[in-house]
Amino acid sequence: MKLFLDRTALEVALTSALIRAQAQGELSGDRDPRALARFLLVVLQGLRVVGKGAPDPDRLRDAARQALRLLD
Repeated sequence: MKLFLDRTALEVALTSALIRAQAQGELSGDRDPRALARFLLVVLQGLRVVGKGAPDPDRLRDAARQALRLLD
């Protein structure tokens, strides 16, 4: 249960940050902050799993770059 609450708190915090970024013009208005926050958290979790199981810095870096491009 604690893990779920931690993830929920992280999602809320990231969503809030993305909403602020939209308000300041740093994130496109056509992005859904909540959906984007959820996507980024799933990618982060995936990167952690892959990094522990088969650490390949180039693979991890490429995946992270693609995920971050969604913020442009």
